[in-house]
Amino acid sequence: MTISKISDTNDKKHCVVLSHFFVDHGQPSKFEILEYAVDFYQKMNYYVVLAAHGAVAPSDSLVKKLDAIYWEEKIDRRELGRGHPKFCIKGFEICNERGYKHALKMRAEDIIADTEVLRKLEKEIEGYEMIISEQSS
Repeated sequence: MTISKISDTNDKKHCVVLSHFFVDHGQPSKFEILEYAVDFYQKMNYYVVLAAHGAVAPSDSLVKKLDAIYWEEKIDRRELGRGHPKFCIKGFEICNERGYKHALKMRAEDIIADTEVLRKLEKEIEGYEMIISEQSS
């Protein structure tokens, strides 16, 4: 079964895809970390997309905080250790469908805590179609 929700953008200028995230049985604390990241990007007025998977589904209260979600209720072990490309693509497709020309993609538990850096990044990317930053190979 797949959980899916896509809301209107409500004029949010920027979009973030949260991915690289799965929850197995006995790991409910992962949702607490995720909720912190969701709250952070919501406060920054981002359209927040979660594209992830797990044996445990996110709570209704967490789903309500998200602007969009694509969640497979089974861990796709083929995605682990590879950067979860299937889920990243799903997240980008949602952003594209909502009309976003740019999307910030983050590991679901990560934030850019220095909001000045985040705002500078938003301004810097305006003239580009794509910027790729790779931390692993």
